[in-house]
Amino acid sequence: MSHTIYKVNDKRVKSVTTIINAQLGWNKQVLIGWTRKHCLNGDDSMKILTNAGKTGTLAHKMIESFIEGKSVILDNYTPTQISEAKTAYYGYWDWQQGKKWQICDTEIKLVSEKYKFGGTVDCIFKERGKYYILDFKTSNSCHDEYIVQLAAYRQLYEENTGNKITGGIILKLSKDKKEYKEYKITKKDLDWGWKVFQNCLNLQDLKTSGGYKW
Repeated sequence: MSHTIYKVNDKRVKSVTTIINAQLGWNKQVLIGWTRKHCLNGDDSMKILTNAGKTGTLAHKMIESFIEGKSVILDNYTPTQISEAKTAYYGYWDWQQGKKWQICDTEIKLVSEKYKFGGTVDCIFKERGKYYILDFKTSNSCHDEYIVQLAAYRQLYEENTGNKITGGIILKLSKDKKEYKEYKITKKDLDWGWKVFQNCLNLQDLKTSGGYKW
C-alpha cells in the first residue's frame, strides 16, 4: 500500500496522521491492550492491522468512485477485504440518501506552507452556502485524535482555498454489517483540535532540534 509524499518547496514534510501518531499517543494504552489480546490468542497483530488498513483504503476508494461516477479496480485485494469494504460502502450509501448537499471535492491532497505539514482530506461538501469537512472511518471505535486530525485538515483546506469551514462530520462505517454512526463536529470542537495539533507541531520541532545525542 503506497503512501502519499507531501512536500513544501521540494522539501518533504510529515503527514497529519504521522505527526499525531508520533506526538500525541492518547490512544496508546487502548492499542497496547488490543495488541496484547490478539498476541495471547496467537494472532499476528501486524497482519490484522495491515489487513484492516487495506480494507479501509478500498472502502475509501469505493466511496470516492461512487461520488465521481468511476469504477473501482479490485486487483491486489483479498475476497475478505473486498467484502468488508463493500459492507462499509453500503453504510455510506444508506447515510447519504436524501442528502441535499453539494460535494465540492474528494481525496484532496494538500500541504501547509505556513505550518509545514500535509494531508489528504476525504471530502468537502457545501450545504446552505456553508462548507463542511467529512471524514470516513472504518475503525471499530472513534477517539479524540480524530477531531485533532479533522482540525488539521480544516487548516489545510482553508489555507489553500480561502473557504471557511463551518463544521465537520466523522462518519464511522462498519465492516461487519451495513450500518453507520454519524458524529457531528462543531466549530468549537475543531478549534480545540487545532490547538492540540499545534502543540503536536511544537513537540515535533522540539524533538528534531534538541535532545541528548545517544
